Amino acid sequence: MTEENTTSQTFTDNSLVVEMGQEAQPPVPNNIVQGSKIKQKAVGSNALANANLNLHFDQKLFYDVALTQTAKYDENLLDTWNVKNLFGKVDPSGFAIYPSESFLKLFPTTKDDKEIWGLNFVVDLFEEMQLLMAAYVNKASSMFGAGHSAFMPLKVAKGWSSVEVEYHKWMTQVFDVFTSDYIRGRRKESIVDFKSFVKLFLEFIKGFSSDFVFTFSGYILSSDCSRLNSGLVIDLFDKRYDQDGYKFQKYFFDTNFEFYRYLTGVSGFAIDKNIPWRLHVNLNNPKVRDKYLARVVSTAYSPQKLYSTVFRHAFRQDIQLLRFHMATFYNNYVNLNPITEKPKLFGGPKSALLPYCGTQQKAVTMEQIFLDSEMAFIDGVLDPKSAYFKKYDDIFWLRMYIDIKVAEYGIKFRPGRRQKFIKDAIFYNNLKGLNASLAKVVLDLKYLRGVQLMKTAGLKGERKGTATPGALVSTPTVGSYGGGGSGGY
Repeated sequence: MTEENTTSQTFTDNSLVVEMGQEAQPPVPNNIVQGSKIKQKAVGSNALANANLNLHFDQKLFYDVALTQTAKYDENLLDTWNVKNLFGKVDPSGFAIYPSESFLKLFPTTKDDKEIWGLNFVVDLFEEMQLLMAAYVNKASSMFGAGHSAFMPLKVAKGWSSVEVEYHKWMTQVFDVFTSDYIRGRRKESIVDFKSFVKLFLEFIKGFSSDFVFTFSGYILSSDCSRLNSGLVIDLFDKRYDQDGYKFQKYFFDTNFEFYRYLTGVSGFAIDKNIPWRLHVNLNNPKVRDKYLARVVSTAYSPQKLYSTVFRHAFRQDIQLLRFHMATFYNNYVNLNPITEKPKLFGGPKSALLPYCGTQQKAVTMEQIFLDSEMAFIDGVLDPKSAYFKKYDDIFWLRMYIDIKVAEYGIKFRPGRRQKFIKDAIFYNNLKGLNASLAKVVLDLKYLRGVQLMKTAGLKGERKGTATPGALVSTPTVGSYGGGGSGGY
């Protein structure tokens, strides 16, 4: 398939500075070459993958080749699908992060006047870029090609979304699978109280850890968590992300794409290589530094400082959210199943139910057990003074948390090693407190996963000293576009 392209543009100025409220006076970009050229686009899509997987992979390989037909290939393009796929999800030490809502601000200009939020300095950057675009168009309108352009005017279609809300929706789906598909027969009979419910849920997690993530920090790092949750990402359109042909026809081969590439670059943004209507904040750009310092009281700027100020470590919420969801799920289960039945044998040992019945002809009846909800909430909020908090203290949840993270990471402990790991974590918790203990657990488990992965790859991994932040994890280039592993749209 081919597509007509009628322009090739080169922009050379990189020193634009416009203060909010002032009229933008940009220099006119030079070296603009108008022309006509037939270009071939990639046409990969989910539908093609379902119909012809080999052809789909061929088209994915052709994607980069098709991009070479643009004037500057991959300049100011960020590949978050294959290279920097944890940008905005981890800090430079590899910890899962999410933004503090106290730094959010509404975008003033959006598609259909929707209420869309972003981090305050990101909103400021975008507003300035809008002013620059308007100034360019007014000063040299003839250079922007003929007809409608997808990039004009610039308006936000999607911005920040709450990862906590998304995680709650995700856990509700997990609970639905657990209760509707997993709890049946003898499994259902085993639930007689909250502890037995938790025990069964852990068995479910261990059996389905390759299909689900369960902790808040695990969800953020998964492909199910959108990059929009970071507040560092803007979508200019609400379109499907899999239609490669559409990306090339409407965006990469747009007559004004090179102007769009230039404008975003000098304004502190990078274009997503796989979603050209998506913009990521370039944390190493001087404009980002200036807008950040104007918004956040600080004497210095670095991407690391931005991460530590604007973002929160997700693992610090892991146990609190587990407390909430497990109590909620159990109470919901009890509301639907207030009575459970267990087989009861008259006159014989419970452990020998079937053999005993066969030889002694003893009667078996079903014993009814009434389940009690956990009194854990006041007006839908966890009550730290409740009996639930007293019965199931930090140590209870720390044990459960370790078992869940071990399953998420796919770690295989040697005999006795799991109990020692838990014992050490409890000791550290008693010494330093829960948050410090959680940080140590995450670091140590990441280290163990790294060792296991190296052994799987046939490499030697010898531990020297204590695990340090970032050890054996995909550590981002400081401040720019960080990470490795999987990441959602």
